[in-house]
Amino acid sequence: MRRAPGAPMPAPPPLVVDGQRVPAPLLDGAVAAIERDLAALRIGPGSLVLAPAENGVTLVAAAVAAWRQGVPLVMGPPPHCGDLPFAVAARVADAGGGPRVIPVAGGGEPPLVPEGAGVVFWTSGSTGRPRAVIVSREGVAYQVEATIERMAYEPDDALLVPLSLAHAYGFSLLAVCATLGAGLSVQSCFGMPALARRLLDGQVTSLDGVPSLYRLLLARARAVPELRAALAALRIHGCGGDLLPASLAAEWAAVVGRPLLDGYGLSEAGPNVALNGPGDVRQGTVGRPLAGTEVRRDPVSGELLVRSPSVFAGYVDDGREAGEDPRTADGWLRTGDTGAIDAGGYVTIGGRLKDALIVHGETIPPALIEEALAATPGVTGCCVVGVRGGGARGDDVFAFVESGADVRAALRGRARAALAPHLRPRHVALVAELPRLAGGKLDRVELRRRARLLASETTS
Repeated sequence: MRRAPGAPMPAPPPLVVDGQRVPAPLLDGAVAAIERDLAALRIGPGSLVLAPAENGVTLVAAAVAAWRQGVPLVMGPPPHCGDLPFAVAARVADAGGGPRVIPVAGGGEPPLVPEGAGVVFWTSGSTGRPRAVIVSREGVAYQVEATIERMAYEPDDALLVPLSLAHAYGFSLLAVCATLGAGLSVQSCFGMPALARRLLDGQVTSLDGVPSLYRLLLARARAVPELRAALAALRIHGCGGDLLPASLAAEWAAVVGRPLLDGYGLSEAGPNVALNGPGDVRQGTVGRPLAGTEVRRDPVSGELLVRSPSVFAGYVDDGREAGEDPRTADGWLRTGDTGAIDAGGYVTIGGRLKDALIVHGETIPPALIEEALAATPGVTGCCVVGVRGGGARGDDVFAFVESGADVRAALRGRARAALAPHLRPRHVALVAELPRLAGGKLDRVELRRRARLLASETTS
């Protein structure tokens, strides 16, 4: 039975960590211990509490306990940035005998958070330093109900989530499981052999992950018929966190026999905006907006704007330069992503507005070039960035290609066959592994830095 909006996460979900089922009394006891500590320390809705970043009993218990007590939880420290840039009242940690709430002394005045704050997520840092995004309790409740409705989750589902529960994508699935009583299977560290074992044991009905994870799974499924059968038996293959290449989606459907259910979201939106769901799939899109969410396109820039009950309540003030607020005066969120909406309401994502290439006066989404190069045999990933040149051409196009073999000749042939001359990368660098941010997105900031270095070496 579905629960009324406004009351997600009533109890910890049936939990499996690294393939081991966590006894319900142990998890219930962890939640109760955290609740007792919060009450004893008189930590209430006006105070921020830091959750651990590591998947496991303590993180799940902290999320449920803090929600019950109305305490906004900061989901781990900022990725790649060390200490918190603002003060919190306490942190939840494993004290050996179980999770405890530990007061944090000093560190400055705690920031003011809006009334009704529910959870604080960190952005991925793809635009610079990560920022702390506040989502209201009402926003979390809306996200849970709208996601359950679109994905048709049921209490007897068991979700395999090889994602960080401290990030918005993973947390949204934790909240779904806790609300429905559905099973949640997570890993404390991420690796393909462990993930394959979870799939082969036949105990899950749903899988979520980023495109790079599905590419690795696809390679293994081609070689292991049992894994291919296990994947085909799943009801849901949810995908998000980055652009899904059309070639990967087509290969997955051909090999596994089930579609990847691509979706779109961002931390500032709470996070889900649009999702393909079982029985409501349009390949090449990220699906329709959730019920209650509106999406429109800026006719000049092509940027997508979102309005929904879960648009964030603001950033936590960290005492430094705040930066631009992406919310408009009339309640729309500027996503920073380009895209389109078709007559049926299905949304297509073109990529980050700031990542667009300008070549001979034409605005080119990197995904257009990446998609062509990624279809080259032996290529497991591709990222295209631009470095502003001094001539009329505009950006010099750099392609970083992930491959374990020398595929440069094949890439040149593919570029000639699939891309207009002005779109063919001037520079191609083969790498063993593309750099990624904590949530799985490509680290385009780092790759632009490498491209600028390569450009300077070429001209020096």
